[in-house]
Amino acid sequence: MMETQSGKTRIAVADADYIGQAHLNVAQHSATCTLAAIVDPAPAASEIAARAVVPLYRTLDELIAKDRPDGIVLATPNQLHIEQARFCLDARIPMLLEKPIAPTVTEARALADAVEASGVPMLIGHHRAHSPIMARAKQVIDESRLGKLVVVMDSAVFFKPDHYYADAPWHREPDGGPILLNMIHEVHNLRMLCGDIFAVQAFASHATRGFAFEDTVAINLRFASGALGTFMLSDTVACARNWEQTSQEKRRIRVTPTKTVT
Repeated sequence: MMETQSGKTRIAVADADYIGQAHLNVAQHSATCTLAAIVDPAPAASEIAARAVVPLYRTLDELIAKDRPDGIVLATPNQLHIEQARFCLDARIPMLLEKPIAPTVTEARALADAVEASGVPMLIGHHRAHSPIMARAKQVIDESRLGKLVVVMDSAVFFKPDHYYADAPWHREPDGGPILLNMIHEVHNLRMLCGDIFAVQAFASHATRGFAFEDTVAINLRFASGALGTFMLSDTVACARNWEQTSQEKRRIRVTPTKTVT
């Protein structure tokens, strides 16, 4: 990436909603990066940009035309990932694309091939790969302090209030459910701690909310090592034993609701 005269890399953040605000906060306090702009058409984004003292653009096209950054964070809804990632590839701007890469495996593989062919750097936002909590857990397992890994019991069980779906209508789309939004982190955790997953069996239900996608899932796993695992996922029931409650990684994020970036 190119650097400014101040020596810092200029980063734009697309979508100033929950995760976008986390990224712009990091950019504002980074020793090596600076927040260059926010891209978001929602009315609430104006106040966020004003507080951050950076320009606000409604679209990626407008950003590139008026103030090309050194890199872009795409924290936009899942449905926009492919289109916007390919836009950045065509513009040859490095990006951090929030997980999931795409709604489907086929789309994700096609994008990965396009990235490799272009030579434009792209990073996927799996932040737990850098978590000190995960690093310590992996160290304990690697040192065999718990003995041989035979069985894994895991869960991501929590309650999303009604306004979570009302404030961001894209959450009600088929690729806005807890598998792609939440469990993708848990699969990453399992692979880091237990190794590759060899086989999967699963049941999904949408009986509680009645949306087009799952709200509860029960999964059986077989790891390449021979270990077996079970996983319970639901965003319709309250439970204190989940990542957000125990890691408290989101406790400092201030959120102002916005809408979809186009």
